[in-house]
Amino acid sequence: KDVFGKDIELVLTEFIRKTPVVPFRTLLGWFIPERRRANAASKSLNALSIKIMNEYRAKETTIEGTIIKLIMESDGAFPTDDEKGAQLLGLLIAGRDTTA
Repeated sequence: KDVFGKDIELVLTEFIRKTPVVPFRTLLGWFIPERRRANAASKSLNALSIKIMNEYRAKETTIEGTIIKLIMESDGAFPTDDEKGAQLLGLLIAGRDTTA
């Protein structure tokens, strides 16, 4: 698998499947290697979304009608960079899963 796919799998497995069932994982996370790897993967995915947004902002011209343009310029729907980044990651994950 690619790094992006492994990161997604780690994050989803830890935060969606394991943590809700065993809540102490949140409190004792730094003692659990899987949890530490999932936290690192989450930071990596967040850094990817920040990189995408920064590269978009650095462009002098943008293409009309693209999804990234709609997300980046929709301050009403996505007022913060965190929300824009989460939306971008959601689309990347969904696109990866439908083409894999």
